[in-house]
Amino acid sequence: MSKKISLILFVICTLSFSLACRRIDDEQPKPEPSKKIDNTEEDPLPSEPSDTPSEPQSSNYIELNILTQNCWGVPKIAGVYNVTKDQDERFSNIGDVVNGFDIVNLQETFGENTKIILDKAKYITKTKTDNGSFLSYGAGLTSFSKFPLVKKDFIKFSQCSGADCFSNKGVLFMRLKVPVIGEIDIYNTHYQAIESKEDLRVDGNREFGMLLKRNDVGNPTIITGDFNYTNYDATDSTSKAFDDFKKKFNPIDTFRVKNRQDTGFTSDPSLNEYVDKKDKPQRLDYVFLLPESRGIAGQKISYKFEVLESKIVNSQPVNGKFLSDHFGINTKIRINLN
Repeated sequence: MSKKISLILFVICTLSFSLACRRIDDEQPKPEPSKKIDNTEEDPLPSEPSDTPSEPQSSNYIELNILTQNCWGVPKIAGVYNVTKDQDERFSNIGDVVNGFDIVNLQETFGENTKIILDKAKYITKTKTDNGSFLSYGAGLTSFSKFPLVKKDFIKFSQCSGADCFSNKGVLFMRLKVPVIGEIDIYNTHYQAIESKEDLRVDGNREFGMLLKRNDVGNPTIITGDFNYTNYDATDSTSKAFDDFKKKFNPIDTFRVKNRQDTGFTSDPSLNEYVDKKDKPQRLDYVFLLPESRGIAGQKISYKFEVLESKIVNSQPVNGKFLSDHFGINTKIRINLN
């Protein structure tokens, strides 16, 4: 194959994949009206983080501050043209904003601009999935933590459709060593995006369960990411895949624990200029906790989760630009020893 043909194929793949990052609009129930956010003021950047994790206030618990954020970062065409708008500037801002948390899970960090974030992130643990192949991007998952990494694992989704097949999406697993508790388990994921393909996300739940089964030893477990579940109102009743996830894992939905009536939209064309105006507002991004008592033999500790706060963040411009076409979710939890 000539270099010219290879370049043409690469451009077609990149353009097709960028379209997959914007969800295809199917007929769905009309969403509840969104609560307007004043975008006239910019989010201040967080203060400089300390070099070490915050010390727990008691020997019986630890508090964790968690961020999940889709970064809207498709690779440049031929290393020059940004398919997703303002990527250089946005990724520089993301590199500033990610500091100050205990755990950060990013999705859609497919391109070379991810190095901007990696260089700015002040964490002892930095993990990025580099599982790309010929004419296929990697999973686009990047994770940071103030705590040391004990173990990691990954599973690639076996099913895909359309332009999503130009990436190797899946689930990243990390085991971290933390004060007081000992070890905690973290999962970072980005599910298939095409809106009408609910069965693909249901199958993703099944494969996620496989990764969980081979790693679950009863540690406190946090699951975050862009699940692309199609929820259009505060009932969360519009997504077949989300219903399946709840049945399989019985998760604690941290945002819903603290925000019963809030729609929780993290993709909203009425608030974010990067979202296609034809799209419906949707809740796509989540922070879940697995139940504390789930029948794991040999569980090392007895503990109880407490959700202190869970909110939508990065919903206003930083340095004049939104960070992404998604807003982020910031959840603060306490893990209490029983």
